[in-house]
Amino acid sequence: MTRQSPIAARPLAVLLVACIPAAAGLAAYALHGTPHPVIHDEFSYLFAADTFVHGRLTNPAHPLWPHFESFDLISLPTLMSRKPPAQGLFLALGKLLAGHPAAGVLLGVVLAAAAICWMLLAFVEPPWALAVGLYAAAHSLIFAWSLSYWGGGVALFAGALTLGAWKRLQDEPGPLAGAMYGLGLSLLANSRPFEGLVFAVPLSAALAWSFLSGNPRGVKKALLPLAAVLAGCACFIAYYDYRGTGSVLASPYIAYEKAYNDVPPFIWQKRRPPMTYRTKEWDGYWNVFGHDLVKDQDTLAGYLRTVKLRWSALDAHWLTSLPSKFLLASAVLGAAPAELVATLVFFVLGATTLTRFTTGLYYSAPAGSLYFLLIALALKRLWGWRLRDRALGKALAAAVLLWFCIGAFFGYRDGLRAYAVAQKGAWSIARDEEAARIEAFGGKHLVLVRYGPGHSFHQEWVYNEADTNAARLLWARELTPEENRRLADFYPERSVWLVEVGAKRASAKLVRPAR
Repeated sequence: MTRQSPIAARPLAVLLVACIPAAAGLAAYALHGTPHPVIHDEFSYLFAADTFVHGRLTNPAHPLWPHFESFDLISLPTLMSRKPPAQGLFLALGKLLAGHPAAGVLLGVVLAAAAICWMLLAFVEPPWALAVGLYAAAHSLIFAWSLSYWGGGVALFAGALTLGAWKRLQDEPGPLAGAMYGLGLSLLANSRPFEGLVFAVPLSAALAWSFLSGNPRGVKKALLPLAAVLAGCACFIAYYDYRGTGSVLASPYIAYEKAYNDVPPFIWQKRRPPMTYRTKEWDGYWNVFGHDLVKDQDTLAGYLRTVKLRWSALDAHWLTSLPSKFLLASAVLGAAPAELVATLVFFVLGATTLTRFTTGLYYSAPAGSLYFLLIALALKRLWGWRLRDRALGKALAAAVLLWFCIGAFFGYRDGLRAYAVAQKGAWSIARDEEAARIEAFGGKHLVLVRYGPGHSFHQEWVYNEADTNAARLLWARELTPEENRRLADFYPERSVWLVEVGAKRASAKLVRPAR
């Protein structure tokens, strides 16, 4: 499988691979609508996107901010998402270009698939890059990332850029490869900073060693654009943090953790005394749910069980079949260069053993491209395997590729069914319907949210547009009667409503008409 056919020509291969997730995502949106946000993280990313669309990095703190305090947002010294900005920027781009942030989700996944194929072209012949690129584009986990504002595609895109540029810098150092490597690292730093770091450290160490023993002239040509891109990234991060928290050394994420979480993210950090919160929802989330997530890690046996569960999740979502397990083992045992195997081991150990709150599979996105590269190298090796002068490897490799195609079909079918169920059962539909009913009365509205028995703190209603003054409807947290009156007086031009949210359907009632 070494001869290049027209369909495996480099630009055409990249374009063809990019079309797969685009078609899959658009079909899902056409059948079942664009995603309904349901997770705190999704609302936070959407808030960041709306902030960026308005031409701002952050928003002024509200004078009565406790009413608008919400999960995954910082309220002081400014109002903004605690998340790294890359995902929000992609959602903002989707909103600007296509009128909806879901277009930004899809853009991230499409670019990730294209970048994986581009990365593979640096390691293997075009037919292999096309075959494994198509497998990557149709992978069930990547399809799932196209159906949520939580993302995964941006970090996957960043990792593929980094890995592809890394190989090109080793083979033929030049300005473009240096700039691409810097861009990949910058996107990692602004999407999944910690996981991006543990992915980039072994690659950068191997690259530095290669540079020291390589062509000095080519290295110099690559270092200048690489340094320029990284310097630009560092300046952006410093300015972003300064605008958000008032300090170039304190990110919004750090500010949020200090304000709300007494359990620090890394295992070597000591826990702080338990914190108190204004409402029972926040107390339940942090002092019950948050502590339950990590209570098993207080003993060595519990910590090891947690790590085992994380490894099992990686196996279940990435190594979805026996052939993929076999190919990865083959790559680790000899088909792949030692630097790539070391990067895989370093990433898995770093991402799954050093943090307390590693949840979901989004944290694995930076190294997703490495998985597909190892599969490609193992398949290439298998293709050349012979037994007693019989080319059995070709038949086995073809059978594995066919297995991947069948798996992709059933994975897409199951993913589409799960998306349909999730769309119909999304709790945020009730929130949107209640907002539409209130807005139908015309004018501007302030809606106080009261949480009743049976309400889950995972279903937070108090999220707003970035431009609170222009918003037709503002969700606000109900506090004490005195604080509620002060808030209503702050917005005399708005009708004031009270919505009670519990286990049953929410219902809003008018408290005070606009003055």
